[in-house]
Amino acid sequence: MPNAKDTMQALRWHAAKDLRIDTIPRPKDPGANEVQVAPEWCGICGSDLHEYLVGPVLAPAPGKPHPLTGEEPPLTFGHEFAGRIKSVGSSVTDLQVGQKVFIDPVIADKSCYMCTQRSAPNACEQLGFMGLSGAGGGLSEAVNVPADRVYPLPDEIDTDVGALIEPISVAWHAVALSGFQPGQDALILGAGPIGLATLLSLKAHKRSAGGQGRILVSEVSNSRKAMAKSFGADNVLDPTQTDVIAECKKICDGVGPHVTFDCSGLQVTAQTAIRAVRSGGTAMNIAIWETEVHFNPNELLLAEKRYLGAICYTPKDIREVIEAMRNGRIEIEEARKMITKKVALKDGVKGGFEELVANKDKHIKILIGTGN
Repeated sequence: MPNAKDTMQALRWHAAKDLRIDTIPRPKDPGANEVQVAPEWCGICGSDLHEYLVGPVLAPAPGKPHPLTGEEPPLTFGHEFAGRIKSVGSSVTDLQVGQKVFIDPVIADKSCYMCTQRSAPNACEQLGFMGLSGAGGGLSEAVNVPADRVYPLPDEIDTDVGALIEPISVAWHAVALSGFQPGQDALILGAGPIGLATLLSLKAHKRSAGGQGRILVSEVSNSRKAMAKSFGADNVLDPTQTDVIAECKKICDGVGPHVTFDCSGLQVTAQTAIRAVRSGGTAMNIAIWETEVHFNPNELLLAEKRYLGAICYTPKDIREVIEAMRNGRIEIEEARKMITKKVALKDGVKGGFEELVANKDKHIKILIGTGN
């Protein structure tokens, strides 16, 4: 019978609708260039929810291990997490036991075109994620992580807010890639976790222009409309009651916003993102899609609009988000409002995943605590 010190609890994905709290081996001592982290808080991402409901989507399928981790289900879940360092490898000199840290979960091959020529590991040809593709995850009591993917948190950032760095970095990257400039107007379609993270990111950029530029949000849920208003959206539009495209033109100099961000991933939001953006503007897709989308390319062609996708984040984005939180461009207590519920690991399936399925509009981000 294994020693209790050699095992730990982890929330693992076995298949669609099959998440379990399993007892699994505790990680061995970290390698020379690794640290062992005790996760404290981990967020449930929309991609986690997709896997729970209809997976595998991004997770490897049974019998088809991920090319970089070599793992297949069951897999420890959790890629939005922060915690404290428990031990460090022999070659790690810039990290210390007890430090609060955020973990970059991106797994890249470091050899493909995007990794070597574009410095974009987030778009690696064999992209994977800790907590989704194998290599352990944040919904466990301990995990070994390469030291170069560990980011110390300043005193101002607690580990619950630290778990929000991942989704905010997704939004921050999209804003950077869009070419958005301080003082410009923007429309966000959907005020879920990524939509609100985009709002926080745009506000951080807006502060650089002394508050100029308007941020509009389109949302149907009453609770999420209220959240968007509390986060400082200049205009919140309900597409069931308002012609969003016409209203955007009316508000934004008669021509529409400079940039739109589709954070919903629906046929109607994709079309609205393209049609609402002004001529010469950029429509960004941040959503993960479950189905194909159809649109007329002439809507881009005739007005020289751009349609771009943004995936994840780069190390630069993570550093900038942490610094924006430290210096107040992203207000920590405002970011904390994204957290709508906290549950213990043992209650993660019912109190976390099933709660999100049953009451999605009620929540923005549910955090699961490991008890560390």
